[in-house]
Amino acid sequence: MNRKIWLLTGAAFLMLTGCQEKEAKENTEETKEVIADESTDTTATDGTTKEKETTSDPVAAELASYMVTVNEVIMEMNSLDEEYRTKYMEETDSDAALSYLEDDYNPKFAKKVNEAKAIDPKSQSIVDVHKLFLGYLNSETAALTKDVKAIETNDQSLAQEAQNDFQQSQEQYQEYEEKLMELADQYGIETTPL
Repeated sequence: MNRKIWLLTGAAFLMLTGCQEKEAKENTEETKEVIADESTDTTATDGTTKEKETTSDPVAAELASYMVTVNEVIMEMNSLDEEYRTKYMEETDSDAALSYLEDDYNPKFAKKVNEAKAIDPKSQSIVDVHKLFLGYLNSETAALTKDVKAIETNDQSLAQEAQNDFQQSQEQYQEYEEKLMELADQYGIETTPL
């Protein structure tokens, strides 16, 4: 359950402030043409051309927004994982760990999964990447369910299966992350791991 979080930098930051979207809605057709002309200006200094191209690309804007939304979900999931690890991972009282999982962790995790499922990207490339994220979440949920059952029944074999399933879900997450970073790179969105 180890997830990475990415910080958007550069042109994506400008989009995330909402300024670009608000300006685009308020601009007249004439102003939009000027912005489009500026985005292809080859006399601009290094980074400026890429920034202008990114800020005028609706897919790049959607991708930047998507990444922020998903990062919020992932950050909250990471907090849940950290709390579980620090409070209950080494817990010798399986009833306390089980109670925490059933009463606290699982409902919060399910809420985050539902938030992720509610994300509705429009661009096909983002839809494809998001499907990978949802596949990861489904696998993680199934592994978590199996893990809870293993704790309830004290079934070591089932616990090992759950651990294998968690490992497989992490591989799915890595695939999602790689595709997301490729897409971010394609649209000129710089990211920095936190």
